[in-house]
Amino acid sequence: MKRLAAALLAASALLAASDAYALQKMCRPAAVAAARGPAQITTGTSPVVTYNIDSFGCVMANQADVGWLNGQGFGPSGAGGSLAIGPVSGTTTIVSPSAILPPRSLIRSIIWENVGGGSVVAKLGTTAGGTDVVSSVSATTNTVRWSPDTGDAGGTLTTTTSGYWVINKRAFPNGATLYLDTTSATGWGQAVVTVTILYDTF
Repeated sequence: MKRLAAALLAASALLAASDAYALQKMCRPAAVAAARGPAQITTGTSPVVTYNIDSFGCVMANQADVGWLNGQGFGPSGAGGSLAIGPVSGTTTIVSPSAILPPRSLIRSIIWENVGGGSVVAKLGTTAGGTDVVSSVSATTNTVRWSPDTGDAGGTLTTTTSGYWVINKRAFPNGATLYLDTTSATGWGQAVVTVTILYDTF
């Protein structure tokens, strides 16, 4: 019995030690000033640890320091988010300020919502008037359309159709500024369009 108890105690200590030294990637939001490195941050915990912040604003943290780093504005890598552009209507062709994706973003899906009284063809790119993210979306009157996950055809939220709404570019290691535009020379007309980008981080 004593040997069994000692073995269980040793195993428990080993598991605790392995958990204590497990590493978790923690990153600062892109909007935080001086988020990117290279730089260093020293914990206020015991034992004191100094971490190197990489060029994406991330550190490889001991589990024991995750709570402290959360308090300093760091979050777990892989946590995604969403951002919206719009609503736009009338003669405006490019939204300003544009939406900004944080570094190491991977676009999962894009929702195109038109609550206006007119149809319009929209596009999304990383330059003004660009089409490198989504080349063309038909945002018809009072519809919600989506640019889908990998391999699916674009369509409404309830049906699929032949998809020229696919996302051409998804991964942005250094982040990106996104510009919403329309192919119409007269702007958005009676359309009232909001675009929501859903993304993960890697």
